[in-house]
Amino acid sequence: MSDGLPEGWALATLDEIAEFNPRHPSALDSGLQVTFAPMSAVSETNWVLRPTNERPLGDVRKGYVHFADGDVLFAKITPCMENGKAAVATALRNGLGCGTTELHVLRPRGGIESRLIYHFTHQPWFRQAAARSFTGTAGQLRVPLPFLREAELPLAPLPEQRRIVAKLEELLGKVDACKKRLAKIPVLLKRFRQAVLAASCSGRLTEDWREAYTEVTLAPPPRPQRGAASRKSRRGANLSFDGELFLDGMPELPTSWTYRRADEVVAHGSVVTYGIVLPGPEIEGGVPYVRQQDVLEGTIRLDELRHTTVEIAARHDRSALRSGDVLLCIIRNLRVAVVPPGLDGANITQGAVRLRPAAFIRPEYLAAYLSSPIAQRWMTKRYFGMDMPRINVEDARAVPIAVPPLPEQDEILRHHAALLAVADAVEGRVEAARIRANALAQAILAKAFSGELVFTEAELARREGRSFESAAVMLERIRSERGRAGEGDAARRRRHPSRRSVAVARARRARG
Repeated sequence: MSDGLPEGWALATLDEIAEFNPRHPSALDSGLQVTFAPMSAVSETNWVLRPTNERPLGDVRKGYVHFADGDVLFAKITPCMENGKAAVATALRNGLGCGTTELHVLRPRGGIESRLIYHFTHQPWFRQAAARSFTGTAGQLRVPLPFLREAELPLAPLPEQRRIVAKLEELLGKVDACKKRLAKIPVLLKRFRQAVLAASCSGRLTEDWREAYTEVTLAPPPRPQRGAASRKSRRGANLSFDGELFLDGMPELPTSWTYRRADEVVAHGSVVTYGIVLPGPEIEGGVPYVRQQDVLEGTIRLDELRHTTVEIAARHDRSALRSGDVLLCIIRNLRVAVVPPGLDGANITQGAVRLRPAAFIRPEYLAAYLSSPIAQRWMTKRYFGMDMPRINVEDARAVPIAVPPLPEQDEILRHHAALLAVADAVEGRVEAARIRANALAQAILAKAFSGELVFTEAELARREGRSFESAAVMLERIRSERGRAGEGDAARRRRHPSRRSVAVARARRARG
């Protein structure tokens, strides 16, 4: 190894091995069909470009960046760059393409492997370094071209580059497949939790328990309910009649269970009600109040609570909270939480209603039931409002609650907690596996650019008794070819000066 690099390798700047933002030849026919690729065609996870359509070259020659088959596309604007948007252009129409000017285009020189450059620029540390070099104004930050030109790449001999890319994409493909499978598990866990809630709140979860405990006292019988035919046609809010128990779409219950309206399962003297409409400005040391955005995943975010004056809270004392109350959000979502200890005397806003459970229903069971697909479907049928869908307080009071005997509620909560603990444990393992997969991808990239992923060309050449072109020799060849090409371009410019250069020369002679 030399300077920390494997034998036969060399450090090279991207400027040495790639041409930046080249233009299509001016002599090309304007009617030639080329691939058009907006930023959305550039992937965040796969090196292949996803072109969307084709356009005549004349329509996109000006105002767009140009690229060709084999070019590396690198998003320069935030957040696209930070999200990893990059691609290698392949299978373009007529080998040519155009796209958004928010891309830097790198065209490899001298046979350098395009996908090696792509993988080098796709490394997280490289993206972080690029972000530290941003220029521009807030919201319009971009990676400057000098940063890319000056970036140094540890470069292997060309045959080794191809082996590195092949092995990289084999291994990263396996990691990506693993990450895709992991990404499906949270969806399955969500369905599992919903199924557990549905089974808990319909009696299916405790069927065996009921057979073993037949002496358990039955729940109170249901109140007589009105049929659907007796309901008047209504629009908008207040879809439930006062005192009505309407069981549209609700499942049949075990004989020991009963349905009760939400306002019939609250403690005597309390009411299902919303809280403060105008809490006023934040008052340091004032009375805390819970907004609907403070209810998340079954809990109240205590560190996010705001505070109102004692006077305002006193005017809404009927919605004051105490430990064990159940909150149901009624605007935009139907999230549920149980008020924890330490929040006694706090209040709520109009985005939620408070239910103070009666002695015959556990707060945790009531919260679980209101979160279940059964209750959620019943409530969403009563949504009104387009921009801010919500249910009315009268409908919140009328939600049919399936009430089992207290001992069975306790058994339901025990089963429910055990099953959700399994789901939580699986979720934790999935997150740990996702972190390991990301770390593995970075480790594979690090090995690729340190010569540890495949046999080096120097090792193979010794084994096979042959010579090889080192990266240093390859770079010298590229520099020579680039110098000859530059001399040829200068000669062509002298023989066929552009209109602008002719005009500049004339202006200089006139000033002289």
